[in-house]
Formats: sequence, C-alpha cells, structure tokens
Amino acid sequence: MATFTSKTMWRIMIASAPKCAFSPNVVYFPQFSTFPLGSVPDLVEVKVPWTAQAVPIRGRPMLVGSDSPKFPEFLAPPRDRFPFVYKPAKDLGATPEECAAAMRNVIDDLLRKRDEGAVLFRGLPISTGEEFSRVVKNLGLKISLYTGNGIRHQTHDFVYTASDQPPEWCIEAHNELAYTPYYPEKVGTFSLIMQM
Repeated sequence: MATFTSKTMWRIMIASAPKCAFSPNVVYFPQFSTFPLGSVPDLVEVKVPWTAQAVPIRGRPMLVGSDSPKFPEFLAPPRDRFPFVYKPAKDLGATPEECAAAMRNVIDDLLRKRDEGAVLFRGLPISTGEEFSRVVKNLGLKISLYTGNGIRHQTHDFVYTASDQPPEWCIEAHNELAYTPYYPEKVGTFSLIMQM
C-alpha cells in the first residue's frame, strides 16, 4: 500500500486471531461523495476494468530494488473480479450506521461464507475519519486495538493513520502484524481524497 500526498488513509484492525498471516481478509472503504441522509443503501457488485489502470513501479523513488532493469515496469493488475467491488445501486443517502448494516451483509457473504479475501466499497456517503469510525463500530465484528510498531497515530476510536512517514516513501507489501502472536483476521482501510 503506497501513501500519496493527495490521500489520507485510516486503518482498522479487526478480530485479532491466530490465523494464516499470508492471506488475511481485507476490507477497503474508499470515500467518494456525500448524499442526503436517511436510507440503507442497496449495494450492488460492479465490474472494474483493472487492466486499464496500470501503476508504474520501476524506478519509483524509495521502493527498494526498483532501480533494477529486471524490476517489473508496472504493478500487476488484480485478477478478474478481485477484489469484488460494491457500490450503492442509486444515490440514496445513508448514515454511517446504515452503511455498516448494508456492508455487513456483503462482508458476511464474501469474507465469512465464501472466503473470497477482499471487497472494495465505493460511493458510500462516508467522508471523515469520525464517520468511518462509526461504520467500524457497527459492522458487527470483533475489533482489536493496534499494537504494532508502525509509524502512525490514532485519529478516532479504532482508527489509525496508515502511515505518518513522508508521503514520498513507499510502504512495502507486508502481512499486517504477522510478527505478533495475534494478528488481524481482517484489515480495513478508508481512503479520503483531500481537497487541495
């Protein structure tokens, strides 16, 4: 996960349990727009053309080994339908608690019953770390506190910055808290696109 100057990421750790550290379930919560409040969103799966979104990585500053000619030029795209992407069927407003209720159904189906590994939610009316905290509290998951040694700080209940390192630094791929006896079963992130 890379940190960019135009985004702030909040992270949560969900349900610490001794489980395979090599494939933790991941839940992503990108923020997009705000709607009028008052209804539970009906979430539908959407297809995303990932191959059209090539991310250059060869020669990237602060990425170990990227100066080698054998380093891949682009980050490999996700496989088809991974991660699964869900968004509201129509532009209805919802509180963070109502969003959590809709998201809980998708998370339960994909991550618990089918063990699919990841889901990306888009277009939900969540625009602050405080609102993300309210979503997290209402997902019906066992939340654990962050006990790692990453350079980050807590911003809201169960919400931490992704990294407080300089934005030009790359965050290497890693297994979240794999060095601890109880690492997260699920990791959630929330991306806020900041207004410049």
